[in-house]
Amino acid sequence: MNNTIKVLLPSLLLASHTCFASFLSVDQQSVSAMGNAFAGAASAGDDASISFYNPAGLMLIEEGQVVGAITYAIPDSTLTINSAFDSAGNPIPNTSGQEISSGIPSTPIPALHIAKPITEDMVLGMSITAPYWIVTDYGNTPVKYNGIQSKLYSYNGNLSLAKQMTEELSVGLGVNAMYFTHEVNFAIGTITDPQGEQAFTEYSGDSLAFYPNVGLLYEWSDDTRMGLAYVFPVDQNTDGYLTTSSTAVNAPSFEPAAANSNFLLPDYATLSFFHQATPKIELLADLIFTHWGRWDDYVISAQLGTPIESDIPLDLENTWRLALGANYQYNPTVKLRAGIAYDQSPITDETRTLQSPDSDRVDASIGISIAPKNWDDLMRIDLAYMHSFFANSSLSQQNLLLTLFPGTPVPATHLTGSYETSADFVGAQIVYLM
Repeated sequence: MNNTIKVLLPSLLLASHTCFASFLSVDQQSVSAMGNAFAGAASAGDDASISFYNPAGLMLIEEGQVVGAITYAIPDSTLTINSAFDSAGNPIPNTSGQEISSGIPSTPIPALHIAKPITEDMVLGMSITAPYWIVTDYGNTPVKYNGIQSKLYSYNGNLSLAKQMTEELSVGLGVNAMYFTHEVNFAIGTITDPQGEQAFTEYSGDSLAFYPNVGLLYEWSDDTRMGLAYVFPVDQNTDGYLTTSSTAVNAPSFEPAAANSNFLLPDYATLSFFHQATPKIELLADLIFTHWGRWDDYVISAQLGTPIESDIPLDLENTWRLALGANYQYNPTVKLRAGIAYDQSPITDETRTLQSPDSDRVDASIGISIAPKNWDDLMRIDLAYMHSFFANSSLSQQNLLLTLFPGTPVPATHLTGSYETSADFVGAQIVYLM
C-alpha cells in the first residue's frame, strides 16, 4: 500500500479509541429499577431483573418469572464550536458559534430476564441484555475531519445461580458471554489538497469474550437487607478491517487491511441497601465504584504490508455513582417509585473528544408498578421515566493526524467548543409468572 493509507490508518484508529472511554455503560436493564434511578437495584428483588445487578438477589424470587423490558433512550447533545483552525493556523470561515448536533440517535434498549427456583434454597436465572452502547454521528459538518461517526454495540448473555447458605446469607455466581462490535469513520483532506479532494476511512471490528460476576445478599431481618455485587473486567480484543476510499480523480484503490484493537472494559462493585421503613414505604440506596482507570492505554495494530502498532495512553478516571430511592405502596395493586442519582464521568475537560461528549450527570426518575387483579399469569406491569442532567462541558481537540505527522496540511487542525447534553429514558416492563 502507498504512503497515503499508512497515514490514514493510525489516525483513524487513534480517533476510534475515544468512542469507548466515556459514558457507554447502559444501566437500563430493568424498568422497575429505573423508577428508583437504580437505587437498591442489587438488593430490592422486585423481579427477576435483579440477576443483572446481583445474582445472589435471585433468592428473593419465590416463583418462576419471565421479565420483558424495553426502554427508549432519547439523547440530546449539541456542540457549539468556539474556534476551528486549518493547518496553517487560519480560522476556518463560518464555524465560530455554529451549533452542531452530535447525532446520538434515539434507540430502544431491550432486556429479557428469567428466574426459576429449582430447590428451596437454589434459584436459576438467565438474562439477555445490552450493557454497553454509544453512537455519535456528526455528518458532513466542519468537525468531520476530527471524526464523522462512531458506533459501539454489545449483546450479553448471562446464566446465574443463587444459593441460600444460611438463614441470613445468600451467594450468587454468573457466567457471561458478551459479543462486542464497533466501527468508526472520518474524513481528511488529501496531502496535496486538504480543502478539496477528500479521503474517507472506516474501521470495523468485533469480538466475543467470557467473564464472571458474583454477589452476596445478607438479610439482617425481614425488613432490611444488603446486596454486594462484583462484575469482573472484560477484555475485548477486536479483529476487523480497515477500508479507505478517496474522491480524488484517478485515486488509487485500497484493499481492505486487517486490523485489531483492544478495549479493556472496567470491573465494578456495587453496595446496595433495602429497608422496609413502614408497611407502605421502602427506602433504597446504591453505591457503585467503576474501575475505568484499569484501561491505561489503547493498543492498535494493522497489517499494511508490514505490521504497524501504536500504544496510546488514556487518562480515564475511576468513578463513583450514588443513588437514593423510595417506594410508596399506594394501594394493594399500585406502587409508586422515585429516585435520584449522581454519576461521575471518567472523561475530563482535558480528555473529552468528539466521540465522547460525556460529563458528570444527575439522574432523576419516577415510576409506577401495577399488579392487575384479573390476570392470573401477569404478575405486574412497570412504567418509568428518567431524565439525565449532564453538566455543561468543554472540548479542545487537535486533529490526531497532525500529532502523528507534524506539518501535514490537515483541515480543522484544532477545534474548541462546548457541549450541552441531556437525555430522557422512557420504559415499560411486564412480569409474567411461569
